[in-house]
Amino acid sequence: MTRNINTLLWLLFAVLAARLGLAAILPLADTTEPRYAEIARIMAHTGDWITPWFDY
Repeated sequence: MTRNINTLLWLLFAVLAARLGLAAILPLADTTEPRYAEIARIMAHTGDWITPWFDY
């Protein structure tokens, strides 16, 4: 029983590590996600949390 739990925990850790690694490497895939990320970055940079700006 303990061996099964250890195997399951290692598998879960490996899947989680792979998912986090790929999330850091792969760019945002959808065309709207980078736009929303840039709008959020500009809002955080300027401190204007009311008006969403997007500079081309």
